[in-house]
Amino acid sequence: MRQHTLALALLIISLQPLAPLSSQAQTTTHTAETSNNTSACNGVSAPGSYCQGAFAGVSSTASGTYDPPSANVSGLPLRQLLYSGNTTKFYAAMMPWFTVCDASSTYPVPSGTDYKHCNGHFEVGYDSDDAGTVDAQVSDMARRGFDGVSLAWWGPPQGSCPSGKYCVHDGTALKLRDNLDGRCSGLSTCPMSFLLRVNDGMISGLCTVDATQPGCLVTKLDSALDYVNTNYLGHVSYLKQSNRPVLSFFIDESGYLTQCTTTAPCNAPGGGTCTSSSSCWSKVWSSVRSHVQTYSNGNPMLLFRNSTGFTHPQSDGSFAWISPGTSSDPYGLAYLDRFYGAATSTSNLPLLDMGGAWKGFDGAHNSWNNSQMGQRCGRTWLDTLAKPAAYYSTSQQLPYLLVSTWNDYEEGTEIETGIDNCYAIGAAVSGSTLSWSLSIASDQPNAATDATEQTIDHYEVFDSSDGENLTRVATSPRGSRSVDLSTLPLGCGARTLYVKAVGVPSIFNKISGAVFYTAPACAAVTISSPSTSTVSDPFRITAAENTAKSTDSIIAYLDGESIDKVFKTESIDTGLGSVSFPAGQHTLVVKAYYSDGTSASASASLTVSIAPAVTISPPVGSATYNSPVLVRADENTAQSASAMEVDLDGVAVATLTGTDTVDQLIDAAPGSHTVTVKATYADGSSSTATQTFSVRTGAVTITSPTNGSTVASPVHVVANESSSLSATAMKVYLDGAGVYTVNNSDTVDTTVIATSGPHQITVKAWYADGTVAERKVNITVP
Repeated sequence: MRQHTLALALLIISLQPLAPLSSQAQTTTHTAETSNNTSACNGVSAPGSYCQGAFAGVSSTASGTYDPPSANVSGLPLRQLLYSGNTTKFYAAMMPWFTVCDASSTYPVPSGTDYKHCNGHFEVGYDSDDAGTVDAQVSDMARRGFDGVSLAWWGPPQGSCPSGKYCVHDGTALKLRDNLDGRCSGLSTCPMSFLLRVNDGMISGLCTVDATQPGCLVTKLDSALDYVNTNYLGHVSYLKQSNRPVLSFFIDESGYLTQCTTTAPCNAPGGGTCTSSSSCWSKVWSSVRSHVQTYSNGNPMLLFRNSTGFTHPQSDGSFAWISPGTSSDPYGLAYLDRFYGAATSTSNLPLLDMGGAWKGFDGAHNSWNNSQMGQRCGRTWLDTLAKPAAYYSTSQQLPYLLVSTWNDYEEGTEIETGIDNCYAIGAAVSGSTLSWSLSIASDQPNAATDATEQTIDHYEVFDSSDGENLTRVATSPRGSRSVDLSTLPLGCGARTLYVKAVGVPSIFNKISGAVFYTAPACAAVTISSPSTSTVSDPFRITAAENTAKSTDSIIAYLDGESIDKVFKTESIDTGLGSVSFPAGQHTLVVKAYYSDGTSASASASLTVSIAPAVTISPPVGSATYNSPVLVRADENTAQSASAMEVDLDGVAVATLTGTDTVDQLIDAAPGSHTVTVKATYADGSSSTATQTFSVRTGAVTITSPTNGSTVASPVHVVANESSSLSATAMKVYLDGAGVYTVNNSDTVDTTVIATSGPHQITVKAWYADGTVAERKVNITVP
């Protein structure tokens, strides 16, 4: 039902807040796009109160800067670097031992041979055993697409806590457990989980090297794992596979039981003797397995390391770990071939495989391993993540992948501060063309040879009136170098532009310096709807104020009568089919009032025609669309429709009750079609309207996120327009509000910030013939 509405009633309704125009692009700031967005510390209380100083980076002669200072790092999800269609869970290997020992020291930490070692470890600006540190690290991991944490664990607390390294290590583990448990609250599944990576520090030096050592090792392992069962395995956030908790072991067995020989046998656990390191370890693990399989929180799955971990005694699987390069395998790629080859062999298929990826290794400033594995400006990162594609697919998935490491600063494997791709980006304007270029900016050896644009996901163009407040107006794919500014929705007059190279997951984002451009002048006020001089009753009014001045209010007038008003905003939108006026000639004026007492306006002459009982638009007669086709219809009489039915080629495809409007997407095959909308009334009578249209081959598809999925913010949106027409623009909407626009492109690849809760994401494509195609998905942000 469409009743003619009194102007006063319209004015009262218009005082309610209106949604922003759907054409608005996503806004941000220069500070947000360039500042440290990681959990790593770049100053006192920066980015959080847990930071006691800035980590300034670590370098070596062999590798250049291998632990860079924190920067603006890509938050694109890790899984996009793996094979297509993967369901792999990504885990970050985290180290729990960092402490700030000398609170009076001056930050940033100076370079040198020791980098202010504290309890044997670098000072990086934060204490690991701090709830704020743990929360920031978990949040950053979640932002980058990690599903969980593999935490190095050196055993239960020993001695008087809170001092002592074991207290710090276990304290970090307990805080991680509690943080992840808290994130599970009220959810059917936890957004992130964790498992312990048991290190041999928990047994090192604690057993006498004699015939009793095997039994002592069993006692130490059993006691430590009892503590794990009590304090970790039963928690909701602990990783479980087939309802069994997962335990991984990082124990170098070669340093133990070597004294057990045929001439000097050792006492085997459980009785008898063992006469070699391997036979004694086999009995140790057999005894440990027997001990843990009756645990109250489930019989743990035991994971060991490397390809040989699959054949390790009592093994339930294995995990890959960075192996510092050798001349024959400088980046660990042959190691990964051996690991994945073993994991996918027929005999090992029942076992659990946790693959590996890394950025590189540099032990120049530690005392235990001085090896180097070049980062190659991000190539090593890309190459290790590409390896699973040769062994896994949608029909045989890699279940887990472990990134080594999140924060091992001493071995130069950390990705917490991000991975540098060795590039800087510059931009310039010539005429109406904005162009950009890449240059080498790195102290990494061979950077000019190693740097690759494959480390860049895409480019983004930002528009600004003041250099700080930015609007993202376009994205361009990897490989592009320019854009026509006349095709972008820039502001008016003097503008400041930036180009950002958005890295692939965990790679640095790089942004250009400011570029200055004078855009064409805009009318102070523009009316975008109605776009024609003749409209059917009811109709919609949309308009915008385009100057840099601040508006107090915008008012729409018909024939001098105020019908809609908004305050402290730059646009006005009455809503679809919300304005109703008698048939005939009318004058529309939209006027902006400014805080300085001035005003500006735009006007249009309208002819309003009487609408039939039911109107359909779109689709419009004989036009060609992409599927799905948007059907909008209104019932315009004084009656109220009890139901509105949509028929496609005589077959009902949608029925809506208790409404006088239709706003429905319907799928239709390529070819000619007829759509009928039927309004049925309480007295049994009905009214109909019919339109014919055609559907071309191709459609708008959204490949990320999937409909009904639960995804973290920022949401990675990937969509494609595949018809014979080229899209003049593609736009992304979050809950009906426009958040992103790209012009003259058939693809969308962007991220959208969304609050926790349910949301609808819509991607629309516009074409030169005036038609529009769209697709919607519903998601939930945890």
